[in-house]
Amino acid sequence: MKLNKFTRIAVAFVCLVLFALVAHADNQPNRPFRIHELEEVGLEVWVPSNPEWVLAIDERATANAVILSTPPLYYPVTAIEIVLNKNTKVSNSDLLTVANSSLDEVRRSTNVKPRDKGQELTKVKFGDIEAYQDQFDVTFEGKSYSMQTYMGVFPSGQTVTMLVTTPAGQINDISVMRNKIFKKLSALP
Repeated sequence: MKLNKFTRIAVAFVCLVLFALVAHADNQPNRPFRIHELEEVGLEVWVPSNPEWVLAIDERATANAVILSTPPLYYPVTAIEIVLNKNTKVSNSDLLTVANSSLDEVRRSTNVKPRDKGQELTKVKFGDIEAYQDQFDVTFEGKSYSMQTYMGVFPSGQTVTMLVTTPAGQINDISVMRNKIFKKLSALP
């Protein structure tokens, strides 16, 4: 089939427009965030703003916690808890020992069985934070949830604990947004 000159020009134009749209999509800025300097917690936290996530501070006896939660109709429903342990400093060489103890305590406090013998924590890095991760499922008030817990250290030696909770089986679906939030996390001077 032979295309006339007009059809060839139209096809070339459509291809050019599609190429421009693809190139434009690749250059779009990341999802917008709102930056919060939270003096009462000692952290700078980047919170997704489109759609707007809910930010709350949970005042506790030992250290205040940042609680981030997804807006209505967001998939997956997610809660993220971040606590800077201002008075605890740990070297990178001691982090695994501290993480084992801390993350095992999270399992105990949520009535989850201890890790199987030989089940190691996963080492991860988010921006400046070196951390260890544990992952498990928990049932609370008849509902099942998946949880990821992290014990990390900033270059200053200050430790940070992070907890991510979703409905069971959906924890990996929030990993991209979790990574963005954790990579931007920083301790205030």
